[in-house]
Amino acid sequence: MQALWKHGGAMKYGILAAIAVMGIAFYFMHQSNKESMARIEASQQAYTEQQNKTVKVAELQKSLPDLRESDALKLIESPKMSDDDVAFYKDLSGRWFDALKVAGATPRIDLSGPVQELQKLKRDLDARQPKTDCEDMMRAELLSAYNHTIDGFLEFMMKNESQSGANTRVALDSMDAATFMLDYCKAS
Repeated sequence: MQALWKHGGAMKYGILAAIAVMGIAFYFMHQSNKESMARIEASQQAYTEQQNKTVKVAELQKSLPDLRESDALKLIESPKMSDDDVAFYKDLSGRWFDALKVAGATPRIDLSGPVQELQKLKRDLDARQPKTDCEDMMRAELLSAYNHTIDGFLEFMMKNESQSGANTRVALDSMDAATFMLDYCKAS
């Protein structure tokens, strides 16, 4: 009987050991499943983020048809501009449009003074160091608008109306893009 008891005790320990091994196996399978689920969730999140970026790129390119995809991604990922930065551009734009009104009301022969004022404002913009990609791209469009506006006035002063008109059209397109980007780049 003692032999049976010893044999039965060994069986008990064998069963307990088998249960322990199975418990450990289930634990590791559970951990592996948790890790797999985490990888799947991360993959799904990355896919969703990529889809969202694709939609945002398309929306930006609808408003800015000449915008390259790489530049659209820079705009999307760029931090927004601070309130102080936005205030700088709004103040500059206010002074620009005031000077533009004066230049537009000035006879051709007397345009040198108003054009010099526009050039001064363009130099103020040119000296501005952008802090974000968003601001940099907006500033580049604004510089294009300012340069083409000034060139348009200079061509007008030289009685080259066709070139003046071409510069004005490019300036208006650049100003529209800069205005859109300023609104897009400011913090909500």
